[in-house]
Amino acid sequence: MPGILLHAYFADEVIKAAPKSHLVANDSSYQQRFMMGNLIPDLGNDKNRTHCRYRLPYPVGILLPDLYEATHRWPLITSPQDAIRAGVLAHLYLDYWFLKDFVIPRFSWEWNTISLNSEPHYHNWTRKEFFGKTGLYRCYGELNCIIIQKQLVDILALNRIPAELPLTGISDFDDRKERSWREELNSYLINPYFVEKPIFDIDDICTFFQEKARDFAKIFEAPSTLSL
Repeated sequence: MPGILLHAYFADEVIKAAPKSHLVANDSSYQQRFMMGNLIPDLGNDKNRTHCRYRLPYPVGILLPDLYEATHRWPLITSPQDAIRAGVLAHLYLDYWFLKDFVIPRFSWEWNTISLNSEPHYHNWTRKEFFGKTGLYRCYGELNCIIIQKQLVDILALNRIPAELPLTGISDFDDRKERSWREELNSYLINPYFVEKPIFDIDDICTFFQEKARDFAKIFEAPSTLSL
């Protein structure tokens, strides 16, 4: 749900936080495959299936990945020996914690209105607006532009990843849309606009992602240490 560039930034932070003894920290081939896996879940034809989504009760109503169900349905994604599948798990892990611990606490949730009551914004959306292009997805668009402006992600490294990603061997992730991940990335790169007062603070996001990356990186020492 956060989008390609946020996921790429998180994957970079996981690589930095991983134990130096593991391939993810010192093998460029493993790192690239980890990045590939990190892109795969959003390519699926059915995101409810690839993300094991469940809907939080109203008034919040956001769809969250069920990490417990995901790791039981596809136990091999918890194996750090397979870079592609470890990347898939990193994607689901970020979706869950970013929505649960970063996005949701920053808003006031009511039946008909969703509000943001923090600087630099004091804004109310209807539920339809919030889950549309002027609300949450506007936030993600702003963040993509800021990541590009601040060069927080190595775009050249991303472009070295093939447009057609490898198969995982898990049917839910290998049933994919015709559109490639690179088409979506290019849509962000063509006309990134300047964001004067973003809805989310990028420094807060970077701090949050670094903390979660350190938590996730523990899987490379022992899979059982991953907190769901």
